[in-house]
Amino acid sequence: MRRFIRNIILFTIAAMPCVLAAILLGGHGGWATTVFFRTVPESHIKHRLNEASRTTDVDILFLGSSHCYRTFDPRIFSRYGYTTFNLGTSNQTPEQTLALLQRYLDTLCPRLVIMDVNPESLSIDGVESALDVLCSSPPSWPTILMALRSGNAKVMCTAIYVALKHVLGGGTYADEPTMVGENGYVDGGYVERPVEHFSPVPFNRRSYVADPHQLRALRRCVDLLRERGVSYAFVRVPITKINLQAYDEGDFGDRMREMAPYFDDCPSAIDDSLHFFDGEHLNQDGAEAYCRYLCDSIIPKLSFN
Repeated sequence: MRRFIRNIILFTIAAMPCVLAAILLGGHGGWATTVFFRTVPESHIKHRLNEASRTTDVDILFLGSSHCYRTFDPRIFSRYGYTTFNLGTSNQTPEQTLALLQRYLDTLCPRLVIMDVNPESLSIDGVESALDVLCSSPPSWPTILMALRSGNAKVMCTAIYVALKHVLGGGTYADEPTMVGENGYVDGGYVERPVEHFSPVPFNRRSYVADPHQLRALRRCVDLLRERGVSYAFVRVPITKINLQAYDEGDFGDRMREMAPYFDDCPSAIDDSLHFFDGEHLNQDGAEAYCRYLCDSIIPKLSFN
């Protein structure tokens, strides 16, 4: 609580003069461009959040990082009779997952929420994803609280800048083009790209230490879903085996199983060279294989109304 109150004070005293100056400058050039973040259109986050605000009553809601929006293809789930929506964002951490749940849960009304979790998303500060979310949709109480909890000056300044710009009529959240480079937006929040193949190379050994703030945020996500009577599960989207071997994960899996049904299975048919376009992300063939596996082997284990 003390940290939250401190952030409110910092937010009000430190950010307000800077933000007002940026608005007067029009947000262009010089100092303003070094402080206020602009979204990366390849992730199609504006398109996704705009669509989320108009979507209701889905069977399954997916949340997570780029693994999420590049894996859970709604077209595949529709073949199994499920309506889905993908609320993935680049480098999403549990703090952004919580804000997005608080913002969209009541309109999307999912029967089941599946969250993609991995050690990296629990160990980073979430600044990139927070800025992405703040700049991509109209301000809301959940996103403002997310900014305050971050304790990050850039995030808090951006939050108040976006809020004031919106009040003054300068906010714009128009969809990006459906195709940005090789990244095409698919209705339901998915991002598709042409099939490419990863050439396996050794990865340096890495270890991750979970941030206590992110763990608390993840527990709050679970608590929120329990309160609303929504079924939930954690999955770990496959990464290349050669990359996975470089991870020192500690007790990550045990922590996840303490909070929710957790599935880190990787279908044996998924191959590093055939089903990934880089060391972290499945290509379209890999997404097809993994989504079918979820529908055939994981989702039937989850009871949801």
